[in-house]
Amino acid sequence: MLATVVLPLSVSAAYRPDMFVVALVFLALRTTRRNALAICWLTGLVADVVSAGPLGLYALLYLAAGMVILRLRTETERRPAVSYVPYAFGAALATRILYRFITSPGLLGGFSGRHGIILLTSAVATAVAMAPCAWLLARLDKRLGIRREYHFGSA
Repeated sequence: MLATVVLPLSVSAAYRPDMFVVALVFLALRTTRRNALAICWLTGLVADVVSAGPLGLYALLYLAAGMVILRLRTETERRPAVSYVPYAFGAALATRILYRFITSPGLLGGFSGRHGIILLTSAVATAVAMAPCAWLLARLDKRLGIRREYHFGSA
């Protein structure tokens, strides 16, 4: 709701955090490896449904981002909210650049200086929004009693 209704009306595209990426990063780092990829794909599918782009493209990009996050993450249960920030920045920047390359014809996906600045500032805004959102979601996770299942030694 926040990503599709409130933020587009109140914040310009250049400074708008991608709340789908925030959800993707938080859930990919907090759930089991088995569930993380399904959650990443479903997050992308929801982003596809609410966007006007090709159906399935965000699902594929978010699945790829989830795979990279799973390769980079460590198996530590208690992780400070600030540690989610680099994951959010990388995922936001990579998915936006790849989306632009795939959907825009021409050399370099029709990039100009202005588009590059918008992509970069949007990724920075997503990274900045990640820390407080991760803190809030972690508190909600703790209050609801949802716990991450650890299966060391299994993928």
